[in-house]
Amino acid sequence: MSTAPASGSTGTTDRDDSASPSVEEQRIRNREVVERFLHSGHGEALLHRHELFCKDGIAGLWTSDSGEPVFAQGRDDIARYDVWSSEHFPDWQWSDIRIWSTDDVNQFWAECDGGGTLMLPGHEAVPYQNHFIYSFEMRAGKIAREREFMNPITEMKALGMRTPSIELGDFPQGDSPEAESTPDVSPGEASTRDASQPRTAGR
Repeated sequence: MSTAPASGSTGTTDRDDSASPSVEEQRIRNREVVERFLHSGHGEALLHRHELFCKDGIAGLWTSDSGEPVFAQGRDDIARYDVWSSEHFPDWQWSDIRIWSTDDVNQFWAECDGGGTLMLPGHEAVPYQNHFIYSFEMRAGKIAREREFMNPITEMKALGMRTPSIELGDFPQGDSPEAESTPDVSPGEASTRDASQPRTAGR
């Protein structure tokens, strides 16, 4: 961020603008890591996804049925989480991926749809689709913390579970919103993740 010249100054500064491209390069590199994450829903890409994280990184679901985050911490545990995902979400793909950078070069947000086969303990394998929002906090070109936000009720319904309802009275409910068709990134793969049965799972 530049500083306005002091009163009475000529308006010139000794600022070295050569630093600006390096900041932009850092933003581009970080975005590429986010894109790789969102194209690693299954297969070998998923099993190597933990390599995108810092050694002490965090990855998890922030909208679980318990109301508490469910996450793996540390690259080794994230690797085990990826193996778990490959077993319970074997053909997962993300689509309509959109990624936003922010004023902070190390903070990104993404929004996408995801779908595939859901195979959780105590349940039959079922098709499952949901809508996802992701927060990515970066450090030194790696993911320091990835947070997933989705609707756990949608997952429960896919599993055939009974779900609670909240009476909203005379709330002025509108029509279903139209999905925007301007993806920022070409459709890619996805992954999800779980707590303990019969809790909801995220990727």
